[in-house]
Amino acid sequence: MNETILIGQNNGSIYELPLSKAQTGQGQEIMKSHCEGEVWGLDKVHLPDGSIKLFTSCDDNRVIIYDVLSHKALLEFPVSKSNKV
Repeated sequence: MNETILIGQNNGSIYELPLSKAQTGQGQEIMKSHCEGEVWGLDKVHLPDGSIKLFTSCDDNRVIIYDVLSHKALLEFPVSKSNKV
């Protein structure tokens, strides 16, 4: 029997972990999230290939790009703190 448990982190990320000691292997992150308060930016982009990407930004100084269909985080990068406009 392949039993797992889902663990939700306080930043919104969700991990799937084996429930019994008999199971081997590491847990895996099934949803990447980020926050230290609230989401500051959110945009949905339809690309010419038919895919849909979701862009989020937050007060943790990161932007994360998700693939809507696979529910996976594709790219993560910091927001510049430069004072230049």
